Amino acid sequence: MSSSKPGNFITRLFHHKKKSEEKVATAPAAETAKSTETKADETKPAASAAKPVLYVFSASVWASAPSLALLELNYPPGAVEEKTVDLLKGENFTPEFIKINNNATLPTLATADKTYTDTAGSVEWIVLNAPTPSTKSTHQDVIVAVHRDNIDPNFSLLSARTQEELDSKRGDVPGQFVRQRQAKLEELAPKSPEELKTWYKEKLEFNGFLSSVYAEGASSDVTSGWFDKSNQHWENVKTFVTSELPGFLPESGFIDGATPGEADFHVAAWLARTAGVSGAKIDDVSPLGEALGLSLNPKVVSYFDAWKVRDSWKKVYAEGLH
Repeated sequence: MSSSKPGNFITRLFHHKKKSEEKVATAPAAETAKSTETKADETKPAASAAKPVLYVFSASVWASAPSLALLELNYPPGAVEEKTVDLLKGENFTPEFIKINNNATLPTLATADKTYTDTAGSVEWIVLNAPTPSTKSTHQDVIVAVHRDNIDPNFSLLSARTQEELDSKRGDVPGQFVRQRQAKLEELAPKSPEELKTWYKEKLEFNGFLSSVYAEGASSDVTSGWFDKSNQHWENVKTFVTSELPGFLPESGFIDGATPGEADFHVAAWLARTAGVSGAKIDDVSPLGEALGLSLNPKVVSYFDAWKVRDSWKKVYAEGLH
């Protein structure tokens, strides 16, 4: 994919939340699953699947959404098995996981009938199949909005507006992620099955640009474009937070009512990552406003405050906003 679309470029990098620390080593419950686009893809998992499996990682943004949903909708512990796919180690690139989700992204939810390879499908299934079934949100517009490429929360993490910011991120988790991702691809590509040769070739090319940006001593020809895209991205985020997001939010409580619903799980995940990379804490969103150079709309603050007191929020973000 061309690097000219930063949001969509980064969308493929991550997509979370750990419960079980069991790793994905061999093709699990959904061995025969394959995916096509970024909608809720449907394939038949192995018939032996005893219960749904949600593939997650603790540093991902979007798998926080189904994790919040499981907790808020009172699923019994273990009703949906959560398996960790370590994105920092590139475990999503193994042939075994690609068989489950050809996009190699999280969250991924394998059920007895379908495999959902995107956030929307995963959350919707959890909502509609909850112990006390909830209903599909009437606020689909905000779900679409927070998943737009131009405010992609994964780009927020890897963006760099200046050389100083890039240098800092290179030595921190973003740089580690980029390096280890590339190393895993280079390890797996030569020994990949014939039917996946093209997949790995394209993924290596796709990741190559990001690696060149984060390389030590990267040329200004490479980094200047990244700085421009990063500055534009944060202008987009600022516009969304000030002019659009408040229109989706209630004066108090949640978008879907007195308690969180389908739309809230998506918005919470977006807000947590966006605020987190701006320095916000699990119980304090004010650094987001400071980073954007503005006073946050009271409805944004109220919405964050409604989330921060909930047990689900405290559990999913126990180690900090991500």
